[in-house]
Amino acid sequence: MNGNSLAKSLNAINSLTTKSVDIAMVKIAFFYREELTFIDNEQAAQYSFDLEEEIIKGNLNKKEVFISEKFPFTDNGKEINCYASIPLISTTGSILGLFIVFDTKPYSFTDGDIALLKEFAQLTVDTIEKHTESEKTQRVFIDFLHKTVHDLKNPLTSISLTSELLKRKAEDPKTVISFSERIERASQKLFASLENLKAAYPIENNGFKLNLTEINLDDFLLDIQQSISTADIKIENTIATGIHAEYNRLKEAITQVVNHILTSEEINTITIKSYQKDDEAVIEITSGQTINFYSTALIIAKTLVGMHKGKLTITANSYMVSLPLTAL
Repeated sequence: MNGNSLAKSLNAINSLTTKSVDIAMVKIAFFYREELTFIDNEQAAQYSFDLEEEIIKGNLNKKEVFISEKFPFTDNGKEINCYASIPLISTTGSILGLFIVFDTKPYSFTDGDIALLKEFAQLTVDTIEKHTESEKTQRVFIDFLHKTVHDLKNPLTSISLTSELLKRKAEDPKTVISFSERIERASQKLFASLENLKAAYPIENNGFKLNLTEINLDDFLLDIQQSISTADIKIENTIATGIHAEYNRLKEAITQVVNHILTSEEINTITIKSYQKDDEAVIEITSGQTINFYSTALIIAKTLVGMHKGKLTITANSYMVSLPLTAL
């Protein structure tokens, strides 16, 4: 999804608003990629007044609906004789921007008008948040793809060099067998990486879908321990029942956290514990300290955990992945 598709969706909301309320002009002001952005219908586009002051006012005014018979701020809007703004409030409670309707004619907003405008504002919030989440997921996919391509370079290089050596040693059966086995191992690693990529990020119906299975945590943690040869990983599991998750994506999430520790903390001794806390399964990755910044690895991990309706939190000395115990 790109910015043009978001603008198209918001323009559709603008059009629907003017058909539902007897007001000619609609302006959506919101923060997109940390910049104040405007989506106007055709009539509103001529009014390029600055709305940052009202966005601040709306935030300090308990995020309430604001109604005025005149444009309340700069002289640019002196022709405006009715004005209403509804704050766009995210699911976390922060203000994303404002949903604004105005007209050159006098108009008294009814309670029904305000209720309807609030519904359009909520629809706007849902649209913006869905777009933002989709963009974030796409960025994670690109980062993961780059990582996988980097990981593929070693087996591809090994296959190429070994093949060249094999040509030179064709008359030595023992060397041929040894080189053939080396090629086979590199090929297996290559195909395993490609399969992990396909399994971790299948795209169906323009979205990412989870393929949930019941995972035995003893086997799961052992797999992680064996697959990360650069770390000395100690594992401990006290959860007897399985958890429901997509194996490859959850494995990639935990692996990314471990990669973050190995890269940023320069530590290779890690403990991974899993235990139940209330109605959640907690996988705690401990290295003795944490580096309090978000790397690409942690962003990938956080997104993959979030897809499982879980969360990644960082404490003073550990990284904790919390997942619902019940099936998603």
